[in-house]
Amino acid sequence: MSDGIAESAAAEPALADKVNWLIDRARPAGCGPYTNAEPAALIGRVTGVRVSHTTVWKLRNGQAANLQMKADRGAGADFRRASWLLLR
Repeated sequence: MSDGIAESAAAEPALADKVNWLIDRARPAGCGPYTNAEPAALIGRVTGVRVSHTTVWKLRNGQAANLQMKADRGAGADFRRASWLLLR
């Protein structure tokens, strides 16, 4: 008998995978990979919420499962606009 919840969780990509996917695809063609400081600065410019490069690093390598509550609200409040800015 299988555990549907465990299977669902296993099928879901980890947050680190999602963050890396977004950052990797957001960089303009011909540019090298973003540093952790660049998305952190972008989140700050777009949302007004400061996120450190260390927080981005922890999210990217799986050491953090989520942003701090304050940063999470700021990043989530305008994620579509932040994504658009990253993708331009």
